[in-house]
Amino acid sequence: MTDYDVAIVGAGPAGVSAAVSLKDRGVRPLLIDRAPEVAASWRSRYDRLKLNTGRQFSHLPGRRYPRGTPTFPARDHVVEHLDRHAHEDGIDLRLHTRVERIDPCARGWRLTTSTGDVDARNVVVATGYQGVPVIPALPGSFTGETLHSSEYRNAKPYAGLRVLVVGTGSSGMEIAHDLTTGDVATVSLSVRTPPNVMRRAGPGGLPGDVLAVPLDGLERIFLRARPSALRARHRAEALRRTPARSAGSPRARGARPRAREEALRAAEAGGSG
Repeated sequence: MTDYDVAIVGAGPAGVSAAVSLKDRGVRPLLIDRAPEVAASWRSRYDRLKLNTGRQFSHLPGRRYPRGTPTFPARDHVVEHLDRHAHEDGIDLRLHTRVERIDPCARGWRLTTSTGDVDARNVVVATGYQGVPVIPALPGSFTGETLHSSEYRNAKPYAGLRVLVVGTGSSGMEIAHDLTTGDVATVSLSVRTPPNVMRRAGPGGLPGDVLAVPLDGLERIFLRARPSALRARHRAEALRRTPARSAGSPRARGARPRAREEALRAAEAGGSG
């Protein structure tokens, strides 16, 4: 039986961030993961994966990416970054260890694991919420291959085939683009609601988040300085400019028109928006 002030379950970005932050404050944490390597989920993602945020805002606390890292770090840069800092002195790393139970005990919490019990005063659960791939059940039949984005690696297996990508989130858009660079016959995108398409890089190649952060701050200052009536009008105008969702969403089918109308009336009246 071993005792720790803090045990962290999950050696992904959140878990490693918590571990290095605690270490910097003089606390020696135990970092546990069921996988044999740090950042196991990241290691298995598609080859072309890149962050949508710049390296300036995407590193671990107090630990920047090494000089020469691209503006938008790729999958392998992220994995190396997490792995290197998870192995720092001052962090006890226990891999290939499955946490089976967490129960209250006199010390605080008892973790029953596949490599022995651990007592800890505090427990941080950083296992994420996307560890189990989900493919929704769809009506009809399809005789071709169905693949979750977590299993996709590159375009080579799909040469000469017609491919449909369902969903236009970050993974869907990037995988669709990756497929178009291969010898795929056709690539189609299916989406229920119109996507918000944003540029990854702004003027001069700067990451969009580098530009967005100061602009967001300026907007907040501007809104605080305006009289309440003008702020209410600004909120109402923003609501009007926001298109109602379409292409099959509940709002497009008339299921929730009242909520939008009530929000507009509240904004125009100066209420919370």
